[in-house]
Amino acid sequence: MMASGAQQRPSERDEALGAVLGADHACNTSQAPSDALQALRLLGFPFSLITSVTGLQARHLAGSDRVPFFVTEALPYVIEAARRSTRPVVWSSLRSSAVQRALDSDLAHAMSLPVHGPGADFVMVTVGGRLPCGHVGLQEALSVMRHVGWQVLDELSRLPGVRSGLPLTECQVETLRLLAAGMQHADIAKRHGVSVTGIRRRIDRAMNVLGARSSTQAVVFALLSGQLRASVVSSHSGCR
Repeated sequence: MMASGAQQRPSERDEALGAVLGADHACNTSQAPSDALQALRLLGFPFSLITSVTGLQARHLAGSDRVPFFVTEALPYVIEAARRSTRPVVWSSLRSSAVQRALDSDLAHAMSLPVHGPGADFVMVTVGGRLPCGHVGLQEALSVMRHVGWQVLDELSRLPGVRSGLPLTECQVETLRLLAAGMQHADIAKRHGVSVTGIRRRIDRAMNVLGARSSTQAVVFALLSGQLRASVVSSHSGCR
């Protein structure tokens, strides 16, 4: 069995994380949530859990072999806090008797990171038992948790029946990515060195390919079809 992150040398741990998450912790949608969970265990946390939240429904996708009852009681309060945030939810910051009971048990410490997808759906990655010592350890933990969330979110986004008939071009994907990042048509045109009319035409073509009725719907359909990855919506590479 693989040693925990606390027992491995940094080079061994990085190599193991890379094997689970891909090079540079890149998203690999071919792995199931249970495989993504290995990355969390390598950090050395005694407790880990991946939860999918769709509207008011939540389900555990993968996690520690046994989820204690007191954790199950506390999770609804954590989910409500995560629903309104993109930042880590530290359980000790929540004023809930159920959460405090969970922390007073063997859990001691816990934090949950929400990774949001299109609409109200999101994946919540939770670790507990202890927090990494020092700023670098905490940032590493959050980085791995975020990539695990993206990985699972992208896997869940591969819904049957939501497929594009033809592949989008690289420039169409890049244009939709910049739209998702909040850029205006004029800014995208300036960045790509084309006219605003050219950008609008590119968006129209992407909409036709995806069967979308608006640019916003095109972004969502591109995410759901797997052509625009949730994990690279805010990256800076692509069409020029």
